[in-house]
Amino acid sequence: MIIKKPIILLIMSLVVIMSACSHTSNSTASKSEQSSQSNTDSSKNTPSTTKTNSSGNNEDSTASADKTKSPTDSLFDPVIADAMEYVKDHTKISLMAPAKADFKPNVQYMSAKATADQKSYSVNLISTDKPIPLNSPTLSSVEYDDMNKLIGRFSATAYSSPEDAKAQLHKSYEGDIAPAYQPPPDSESTKVDLGHGITGTAYSSFPMVEWNEGKWTLQVWDGTLEQDIQEAQKIVAFLDTNLLPPTDGVFGENLAGDGQHTTAAWAYGNTVYSTFSYQSGLMAAEMAAASRVYPDGQSMGRN
Repeated sequence: MIIKKPIILLIMSLVVIMSACSHTSNSTASKSEQSSQSNTDSSKNTPSTTKTNSSGNNEDSTASADKTKSPTDSLFDPVIADAMEYVKDHTKISLMAPAKADFKPNVQYMSAKATADQKSYSVNLISTDKPIPLNSPTLSSVEYDDMNKLIGRFSATAYSSPEDAKAQLHKSYEGDIAPAYQPPPDSESTKVDLGHGITGTAYSSFPMVEWNEGKWTLQVWDGTLEQDIQEAQKIVAFLDTNLLPPTDGVFGENLAGDGQHTTAAWAYGNTVYSTFSYQSGLMAAEMAAASRVYPDGQSMGRN
């Protein structure tokens, strides 16, 4: 059979066109696949929660925000932090103050008066009906210069040596309404159960209950013996879940007619730290248990 030349040329043209279309389709698919793979790889290599800092290093944005916070922002109530910043500028001793996680006085507002010199500091925390700036003259007015307005006090004094600091713990002074320690009476005593595995010593001639927890000596006195025992049991129950600073310390609570005058004191290195409450033994214990090192760029000598 004879095939005409025009038909042969038409068939050859169709073959060439079909071949070209097939090549173009394969090339497009290949490029699309490569582009998709490239985008996937790029996504894998780019963390979604990082940013680049000024040094060209990647850092997590949340972590970066945390780095801008001062340790005092999270550890201490702003009123206490302000007072301690004042103290830090006026003393050379290592600092301690009650941390807000464990010290939460039930008052409308808390304000502060702070004093300090090279070897000591003292901060009075005062219950107020409005926010009052640190060391404002208003806090010395008749309205607020009242022991019933005093939430509590924390303070510290440096001595010549660690031995001298420890010796200060067991000194008592005539006329002191709240000595942290006084020698127990030289009289007949009995053992008394204070709960939580703690046994105390009760003195009836001069009503007092004394007991030990760790390196601490604790005393309650000046009520009836029954009142002293009941108050001691409250303190023991609180300290079962709230620990005092792990060092040598003393705690004295005077059940006076106008309040539970109480002082807690402890020694770190050559410094004696203390807390005081005019109204509540539990408040003084709470402040002591809540006390933490306040950042001051100094190392605290501990023994």
